[in-house]
Amino acid sequence: MTLADTDQLIEEREGRTIPEIFRERGEEHFRALEAALARELAEREGLVVACGGGLPLREEAIAPLWESGEVFWLCRDPGELYDSLDTAGRPLAQQGRQKYEAQYGPLAKRYISPDGKYTWVNDPWPWDGAEGGEK
Repeated sequence: MTLADTDQLIEEREGRTIPEIFRERGEEHFRALEAALARELAEREGLVVACGGGLPLREEAIAPLWESGEVFWLCRDPGELYDSLDTAGRPLAQQGRQKYEAQYGPLAKRYISPDGKYTWVNDPWPWDGAEGGEK
C-alpha cells in the first residue's frame, strides 16, 4: 500500500505551503484543489489516503473516498489535539481552540469512543444520521 497525504500532495503540486495558498488564493481555492485531488485519488487502488481536517467536513471532498473504499477517523479529543498542535501550518486552527472544538467536537464524539476504540461508517455521507459500527 502506498501513502497519499493530500496536504503534502497539494503543497508539492502548488509549490507553496497550505497557509500560503490560503493567504494568496483563499480557502475556496484550496478546497477546490482538495476536492479534485480526492476525486483523483479515489480512482486509484492500493492507497492509504491521509487527509487534513477540513476535507472530511465537505461532502464534495469526502464522498469520492467513501464511494471507493473504507474511511477511518483516527481521532483524539479536539481540545487535547488543538493543545498539542503546531497551529502555524493549520489555517483552520487559527481561529482558536473554542472554534476548533466546536467544528470537530461533534464528529469526534460521534465516531470515536472514550475508551479508545474506533468506530467506522461505511456510508457515502455519514452526517445524515447513519450510524456506524465498531471494528
